[in-house]
Amino acid sequence: MWKQTSQRVLLGLALLAFPSLVAFAQETQWDERLNAARAAVEERRYDEAEKQLKAAVEEAEGFGPRDPRLITGLETLVDLYQRQGQRAPQVPIKRRLLELREGELGPTHPDLVPALLELEVLYRQLEKPAEALPLLKRVLEIRETVLGPNDSQTIEIVNDLGWTYLELRKFTEAEELFRRSLLTHEAAQAPDVKALARDLQNLAALYSNQGKREDGEALSRQALEIQEKEHGQNTPKAQDTAWKLGRMYWAQRRYAEAEPLLLQHLEMQEKRRGPDNPSLLFLYHEMERFYRIQGRDAEAETFTQRALALAAKAEKTKPAGWDDLDTVMGLMNSAALHMYQGEYKKAEELYRQALEIDQKAGRPEYPWIATDLSNLAVASCAQGLYAKAEPLHKQSIQITEKALGADHPDAAESLIPLARCYRQAGNYGEAEAVYRHAIQMFDKPGRPLSPILINVLSGYWQLLREMNRDVEAKQVAARIHELHKQLAAPDSAP
Repeated sequence: MWKQTSQRVLLGLALLAFPSLVAFAQETQWDERLNAARAAVEERRYDEAEKQLKAAVEEAEGFGPRDPRLITGLETLVDLYQRQGQRAPQVPIKRRLLELREGELGPTHPDLVPALLELEVLYRQLEKPAEALPLLKRVLEIRETVLGPNDSQTIEIVNDLGWTYLELRKFTEAEELFRRSLLTHEAAQAPDVKALARDLQNLAALYSNQGKREDGEALSRQALEIQEKEHGQNTPKAQDTAWKLGRMYWAQRRYAEAEPLLLQHLEMQEKRRGPDNPSLLFLYHEMERFYRIQGRDAEAETFTQRALALAAKAEKTKPAGWDDLDTVMGLMNSAALHMYQGEYKKAEELYRQALEIDQKAGRPEYPWIATDLSNLAVASCAQGLYAKAEPLHKQSIQITEKALGADHPDAAESLIPLARCYRQAGNYGEAEAVYRHAIQMFDKPGRPLSPILINVLSGYWQLLREMNRDVEAKQVAARIHELHKQLAAPDSAP
């Protein structure tokens, strides 16, 4: 009797302990998955890390929405994608993180703002302003309620919302928000000069997008005058405004007005960065283009020689460290200059060196590695090495599509160099297929009008002309003309 009772007690104790044992086993397995994922990340075995983290997240979903392991798993998976430069896969995870926060805090809690803004920024990086818009509206409502309508953090969101409407070509809504910001700063007892100049530049960009160039120019001038009056001509902000205004005049072919502003910016950059900084190569190249367009070859050649001399110094400089971005940018600018000079083999060597530095630094595949591969492919194609260029182009495209999604405008744009390379090789069938695929990506219902489509169509138009398909080429040219009109039309909404 005693023996039977003892057995029943022991059996009962075992049954009571069983849930704890199961929970302990689950916790141990989850920890093992997370540790395995972290080890794989350190060894750059990203596919294995992704597999382990997805399994850990799936397992944590069974623990309940308030279990901290679910948040940890999701955030670690986001970090993994960020490390690789992959943006599109982050969207569902950040939406899930937002849902968890909403379930804990409610839909209007101030602590939701970071999660809302993280998702909004991601949508903007993916060029999905329509998805970003409602998130910014929620943030604005929360900040207006908590901080008031004129708080600096509230006005910051007002401007972000204005830019989102501008991207959607909803000009009336954008102007209302930009003017709200301007009026708020003008009414302040101690006006913030930096904020006022930004407001004016925002309105200038709005008017320029509407084709109101004179209005945009006047506002840019006003912004520059405010900055120079307050801080002088040589502040970074004033120089940035001067450069933008100079580029605006350049676009309007008002070269005499553009020239002093562009040179003023260049002189300031030389003083700030030093005469041997590789980042100056871009500015030298731009000034060379500026003078060449006007037929002023003597001035253009001066900047060409300055750029070549600086490029030679940059190429001899050993990388200060694998994380030296100036070194990489200098190599890329030097390579671009050699491409312009027709020295394609030299450009290829420099692009390959930039790729090696970025790979050893562990920089994200997008945009760094994708850009390096595309540059290498273009240099190879320019030398007639088409078989060598094609896989490099395809690898770059694959990285871009994986990072941004296959329907992203940048993914469509990444197809253009491959199509151009096919065309140069005389593979017109392959070139046409790539161009048509890119065009279809832009023609999806609901997609905002993008200037990139004009670049794609321009390449396709040139291809059709080379194939002597003049009727189709004229149809494409007509569409390009219509797109230019649509982009310049005021209040044109997608």
